Amino acid sequence: PRGPLDPTAELGAAALQPPVVDAESYFRATGRRDRVYCMVPTRYDLTRERMYRAIIRSWGSRCDVLKFFVDPPQDESRRSEIPESIVEDNFEAEIVVVPMVRNGGICDDGLPCRHIWEKVWRSWVFVYENDLESAEWFLKIDDDTYFIPSNLRKWVRDHSWDPDEPHYFGHTVFIERAPYKLISGVCTAFSRESIRRLGPKYLSMKHEYGPRSNFPNSHGTCVDRDGATEERVTSKCLEEVGVLAEETLEDNQKEAVVPLGIPFTLTYFRKRNSTSWYWASKPWSRGDRIDCCSQKYGWGIHGYKGHGTRLLEMEELMSVAPESRLIAEMRSAREGSDRWALRNYILGLREGIRTDPFAYPALEDWHKPERGGIRWKPV
Repeated sequence: PRGPLDPTAELGAAALQPPVVDAESYFRATGRRDRVYCMVPTRYDLTRERMYRAIIRSWGSRCDVLKFFVDPPQDESRRSEIPESIVEDNFEAEIVVVPMVRNGGICDDGLPCRHIWEKVWRSWVFVYENDLESAEWFLKIDDDTYFIPSNLRKWVRDHSWDPDEPHYFGHTVFIERAPYKLISGVCTAFSRESIRRLGPKYLSMKHEYGPRSNFPNSHGTCVDRDGATEERVTSKCLEEVGVLAEETLEDNQKEAVVPLGIPFTLTYFRKRNSTSWYWASKPWSRGDRIDCCSQKYGWGIHGYKGHGTRLLEMEELMSVAPESRLIAEMRSAREGSDRWALRNYILGLREGIRTDPFAYPALEDWHKPERGGIRWKPV
């Protein structure tokens, strides 16, 4: 059972449909196609396979498409060591080796260069050229972010967004120059139309190799250059094709994407003199602490580092059966404590999914046995 439906809710004939279990039954029930494509830029080595498997075992298998996008090996003779896909719990995710020009080296800060911007834009070119018709909504998700696809679908459905219109959305960050807003890269969402516009833009943009001082006129433009910041250049490229950042806020100003992580954000007090990028230029109507984060639409929570262990802990909090020991412990948290704030947030997320008649898979299908030994308060 999915839980009682409010007979006054505007579900129409959908309430009489068979249970929603996949993209096709979702379409029959809603009249919409809201397939979700999950692109995870990361690195590949044998030790990181634990992270890949944790992503699949937690949120990844709930995407309609999941692909990992990795740097090519610096030694080309080792490319064959990267598998074409990874299989976990009967779910297969493709591994795409991104054809990067920049690869390795030491950057100005003395650390190995990661070239994130080049990897991300070339990954989107791959999606544009190969996968554009495989989904309606396209997500770039950091490998330490916990993602809830059904809540993303709920957001676009409740707001009647059309995937063939331009949308670029997630957690909004305000910046000092045009386009003045960008979306945090921890969990960034695009409509199919936005990717349709971005593909040609990325294929035709200028490429600049070498120190930035060699290119004094390219500041603030859509360009492939050394050391560029992914979020800023993405927002600029989108602005140049007529797409601007959109906020995803519940009516009570709670955020659907949490870039600073849970439980930290649940205790993060906004000070009048704060210089944090998180608060910069945000209206004072935005909630802080326990009023920070949407439970109805929450779909991206960042900060689960640790080779997948933290992701699996969050998955256990979200997926154990209601009668489990862990849920009983959550319900016993002392009112006003940090654990109480986390409990309310997690249980609210769970209830939102449980009562969504169009969520697939249904929350009861997430249920897994308790593993035991979980740290109750993930960071």
